[in-house]
Amino acid sequence: MNLLLLNIPNELAAGIKTSLSSVGIELHIVIDNTANPLLTQFFENKEHDLVFYFVNQSAPDVKGLIDARLNAIGRAAIVLVLPQSFKQLTAEYLSTGALAIVQEKEVGEFLFLEKVIPVYYSLLRELNAEKQDILIYISKAIQYFSHEIKNPLTNIDLSSSELKTEIDPSNKLANKFLYFIEKNCQRINDVLTDSVALMEIKERSITQFDIRKLFIELGSHFEHQLLDKIITYKSQASISQIMADKPFLTQLLGQLIKNSIEACPVQGGLIEITGSTKNKEIIICIQDNGRGITTEHLPFVFNPFYSISSRSRGLGLSIAADLVKRQGGLISLESDPGVKTCVFISIPIHN
Repeated sequence: MNLLLLNIPNELAAGIKTSLSSVGIELHIVIDNTANPLLTQFFENKEHDLVFYFVNQSAPDVKGLIDARLNAIGRAAIVLVLPQSFKQLTAEYLSTGALAIVQEKEVGEFLFLEKVIPVYYSLLRELNAEKQDILIYISKAIQYFSHEIKNPLTNIDLSSSELKTEIDPSNKLANKFLYFIEKNCQRINDVLTDSVALMEIKERSITQFDIRKLFIELGSHFEHQLLDKIITYKSQASISQIMADKPFLTQLLGQLIKNSIEACPVQGGLIEITGSTKNKEIIICIQDNGRGITTEHLPFVFNPFYSISSRSRGLGLSIAADLVKRQGGLISLESDPGVKTCVFISIPIHN
């Protein structure tokens, strides 16, 4: 969200920014102290803006500017700042379309924040609602394309399996090509599945459950993969019953355990998952002794499709980070390559 300071004197602009910062509102400043001929251009900006405009025009002229902005895009929350000399004219500006009107002398006072904070959160709710709508449309589109691709992909995979039974095992070239077909069908299917998971929007489902049992259930779910690579799986928690979103945690931890299994060496692999609580948050750590991630790659590991391995699609940690973010939590990663890698998750506890 942008902060536009239009026609604002320097001292007043500093007061506005300081007041907003004092309550944790930090915005990107697009324009500061714009000259009048440029006002219309910025009132028609297509971004979400919290606009402070220092009035030096009549109410009808100001209304014309605001109407132009709202008719063009309708995304601005406009606050008029009236100079001292306009004190008796406040009523005239109430019909301009501005969401709040403050007096010059109120800037920096509690009354200023009392008027402006509701405007800020109103715009923030609008922005979040728009983002949510866009995500829903994208999610539906991805689900549709995934379905449409998976149907013929299944036919290709089944046909190659049938064809394999008709080809002599001694025909190495034909069997090699069939192997490539099957492997790539599986790869495409995995990419589609991960892409749908990345964009899937689910309602929260807060219930009470035993997190220790969840850790054990996850170990059982991945039993075959763990046995195939001879990986030891350990879990412990200093807590038992918690109030949280179990489907979310199951999906999140499952994704992270899957990542750890892929990173662990064949034989001698170790995955440990621990759980505790601190400051009304659930703290979970998943640690493995896999290949790890070097320092230069760490800042990018949660970006979609970023991978340091040709065998990875680069979606695992991105999906995990997105899931944590939707729950209002935090995720971080520390790695000592070849020794241990730890993913830390903190999620608010629900009452």
